[in-house]
Amino acid sequence: MKWRTKPKVALWMYQDLGGDNITRRLSSLLNKEGIDVVSNFDLRSCTLSDGQVWTATGQCLSEVDLLYQMNANHQTPFQNSLLHILTQQGVQVINSMSAFNNAKDKLLTNTILRQAKFCVPAAIGLDRKELPDQIRALTQSWDKILLKPRGLHGGKSIVKWS
Repeated sequence: MKWRTKPKVALWMYQDLGGDNITRRLSSLLNKEGIDVVSNFDLRSCTLSDGQVWTATGQCLSEVDLLYQMNANHQTPFQNSLLHILTQQGVQVINSMSAFNNAKDKLLTNTILRQAKFCVPAAIGLDRKELPDQIRALTQSWDKILLKPRGLHGGKSIVKWS
């Protein structure tokens, strides 16, 4: 086995809303620390060949020490499989799909933070079949209600009642 003398990190970031600028800045900072960086790839375009995950430009992600991914808007089942494979190969995946899925579930996040004694807003979890009268009774003392769907992220489908 050939050992690298420098650590190697892969960055897969969103490209809209300044993600490309963040990737450049992170890459520059990591390079200054002597860390090689693999970026400018799309995990959805990677291939699995001979047990290794390869970018479209021929870089082997199976050989990196750490993969930081912040591109949840572009999740596909194939991407999730590749992340799982890389994890099984010993690549540290930061912001794993499991962590992301836990974080985007507002009810789960509220519950975890509450159990850890963090101050969080009052919250209730209801089945979508709850009757309006039951909801009104549970929230009667609240001035405002913010409805957040459990499975979406990025502020999508949030509704506020006053």
